[in-house]
Amino acid sequence: MFIPGFISVLIVIVVSILTHRMNQLGLDEKEFFSLAISAWASAGALISATFVVYGYLLNVRAFAEANKPKLLVFVENAQVTLIPIGQNVHQTRICYRNIGGVEAENFSLFAQLVGSNETLEIPRLFNEAIDLQIGDSRVRDFPTERYLIDNGIPLAVVQNLEKYKLRVGYSVRSLGKSVKRSYDYSWESSTQSWNIV
Repeated sequence: MFIPGFISVLIVIVVSILTHRMNQLGLDEKEFFSLAISAWASAGALISATFVVYGYLLNVRAFAEANKPKLLVFVENAQVTLIPIGQNVHQTRICYRNIGGVEAENFSLFAQLVGSNETLEIPRLFNEAIDLQIGDSRVRDFPTERYLIDNGIPLAVVQNLEKYKLRVGYSVRSLGKSVKRSYDYSWESSTQSWNIV
């Protein structure tokens, strides 16, 4: 309420100055009061209009906020046994949900390994952009090291994951605008797990 209050004070100051100047014009009492009443009535109308417009803008902002998709994207750690070799390995689980009350249109996910001077896209994890329905919950999981190696991430990077951050994010269209968010995870070698940064 600071903005309409500030504008109202400015209007009162301007009308007060105008009233003082009208008093110096040498008008008779009837003309002066007629102009003063008109000026103050106009000021009241402007102050009222200021609050109406401000209230409208607040409602528009609340409507836009209520109609934005609310998305939850996070990484979990799991273990899986690779059948061909019978070895228990770390599995990365990227979970995503639409927890809001509107459909997430043109929703797309990405995953990257971000180093100090390079960013490597992790390919073929996600389909093209989708419309994520209300309450829709999905998981994309993969055996961490095996998937990275099999999809073109250099072995030197995979063997030094602690030097990289896993960046998982999404983009979505909301009320005609593209919204992007991402979250970073660091690799803990001793526990073989991702931890949010």
